Amino acid sequence: MVSFLPSATEILYEIDLGDIIKGVTHECNFPSQVNDKPRVIEPSINFDELNASQIDSKVRELLNHNIPIFRINEKLMQEIKPDMIISQDTCSVCAPYTRETRSASEILGYEPENLILNPKNFSDVLKSIETIGKKIGNLNNAYKLINTIESRTKELESAIKTSEKSNESIYSKPTVLFLDWISPFFVAGHWIPGMIEIAGGNSLNKPPSPDSVQILINTIANLDPDKIVISPCGFNLERSLAEYKRLREINWNSLKAVKNNEIYLVDSSYFSKPSPRLITGIEILCKIVNPTIFGDLEVPPNSLLRI
Repeated sequence: MVSFLPSATEILYEIDLGDIIKGVTHECNFPSQVNDKPRVIEPSINFDELNASQIDSKVRELLNHNIPIFRINEKLMQEIKPDMIISQDTCSVCAPYTRETRSASEILGYEPENLILNPKNFSDVLKSIETIGKKIGNLNNAYKLINTIESRTKELESAIKTSEKSNESIYSKPTVLFLDWISPFFVAGHWIPGMIEIAGGNSLNKPPSPDSVQILINTIANLDPDKIVISPCGFNLERSLAEYKRLREINWNSLKAVKNNEIYLVDSSYFSKPSPRLITGIEILCKIVNPTIFGDLEVPPNSLLRI
């Protein structure tokens, strides 16, 4: 098997099927064992050397000229001779897409089975785990993983409901805007609005969109959210902070969230990929949305920073 989809790679490891993966993409970096797998996919540009604005410009240029964003290592693909490729058709920028799957078949001279996963919301992510379990194996492990995620979700929802019903309620439902790109700003779609709602927030990322949507600073000002969460896709906390510092050039000091120091940076690993780690993303959001309720909730180090 070759995985063109980082979230599927994570799921396979979670249900103890990591050994069947023989090739992955440059974005497959969790768990650590995957670093030993051959990279059959690499980006056609070095994203690490560019800032957010430069990445946006370069990606638009490639798309406008119909130039592939990703390159397939033909030699490796031919050596592996996969029976199956796991891919997606959710986003042509975030991971190998339909073009790369077709190219793989041309390189191989045959069409491997293609398992396409296309989750649009948090519930669909759980269905993807079940689909992999049914299609590939270890279905019991898949159901155990789903149950664990659902159990953690219910614990969070229960804590919120208990607080909401309390006579001395400390519960609040602030408006939250989640940006998954800056320079320019993009509002996150897919599973993010649902994650905000599960965490007890009032998502301004509505109506839920199948894709991220560009948004102007004037529109953000009109929404005037209580809290803003920034998580540029593919960026860790350190890189997100560097990008945030560039925003000093943008006049948004009049925003309520800025005045009240309610700007948060989060590690995109827990938000950008439709993987089991989205539940950790929800827990991170809980600490942002209702810090009084979830002050003692532990989240991974270097996953959250309040500006």
